[in-house]
Amino acid sequence: MHVTRLLSSLLLLCSSAVMVARGDAGHNHDHAQIPPDQRPTNFNDPKFTQDQAHLKEHMKDEINMKERLSPEEMEFHYFRLHDTNNDTHLDGIEIMQAMAHMLPVPDLTLQEKLGKSKEQIDAIMLERQEGMMKYYEDIIDRVLRDDDVDKDGYLTYSEFARARRREEYHNARMHEEQMHKQQMQFEQFQQYQAMQAQNQQGNKGAVNNNVQNPPNPNMQNMQQQQQFQQFQQFQQQQQNQQQGQAHGQGKGQGQGQQQQQQQQQQYKQ
Repeated sequence: MHVTRLLSSLLLLCSSAVMVARGDAGHNHDHAQIPPDQRPTNFNDPKFTQDQAHLKEHMKDEINMKERLSPEEMEFHYFRLHDTNNDTHLDGIEIMQAMAHMLPVPDLTLQEKLGKSKEQIDAIMLERQEGMMKYYEDIIDRVLRDDDVDKDGYLTYSEFARARRREEYHNARMHEEQMHKQQMQFEQFQQYQAMQAQNQQGNKGAVNNNVQNPPNPNMQNMQQQQQFQQFQQFQQQQQNQQQGQAHGQGKGQGQGQQQQQQQQQQYKQ
């Protein structure tokens, strides 16, 4: 671990020395502001290889500033830019220099320095430098593992170009899968909307049916009248029955009195 960190420190020092010799010291790129979770994970990322403004800035004496470069041309000049000894190969130090140049250790902002002592600021910067060292190491390991086809410890331009084509194919597949997934989600959403529309239409139809055929007040009144008439008829029947019973009782009483009178007359005789 200590040997690896020492090597990383030496590489960063070499990178800084080369940048000073080339006049790149103090040169800042927008890449330095990339959040950690969005940083490129490989050396041949298009954010680096196809940064035309950056290439023209550093190779203005070799590149026609008026013409727009193709992706392949930008990749070729990107490789040449970081081949510092012009041997058509990139070694670990040159890759480290390229990464440190494109993504330097970000400085602390005024807000981050606010209220902190010099020792605290130095500690934060040391931690940040160690984090960037680990990031550079991972990039170099990935390049030598995945892109160095002949495993000689160097990256040739053909190996670099091959890695770019592999990366483009992978990105195209990922984009295609993402578009397919989005299309499926969109179709499912359309089906959901159609079902919701049908349900709303059904509910609206039920409401419209009630609105179009509201209860008729006249019909309600007729039903109430019929019920009232039936109740009156029932009452009348009850009254008739009661009257009939009363009449029957009165008739029975009259007949009984006549029988008693007849019996009395017979008894007198």
